[in-house]
Amino acid sequence: GLDWPLVEASIRKTNRVAVIEQVQRGLSLGGRLTQEIQDRVFDYLDHEILHVTGSLSAPVVSAPLNRAALGGAEKLKAALQSLTAVGG
Repeated sequence: GLDWPLVEASIRKTNRVAVIEQVQRGLSLGGRLTQEIQDRVFDYLDHEILHVTGSLSAPVVSAPLNRAALGGAEKLKAALQSLTAVGG
């Protein structure tokens, strides 16, 4: 399991959370993590929990299609900029 006291202490320092995974959204465990984090430390959050994944498409065997389905650097950059924006 996760070291929840450590996770919670980190969240209390920043008051923000981003769960980032390199998988298609439907295969993600991040949704469960996001829910657990919200249940445990909701009162400390100053921003919505950002969950960055690939698209909702099904896994594919084609390398180019698979790369297109996964979350890319631009998606990650936009999420982190939103999370760290002043007053965000």
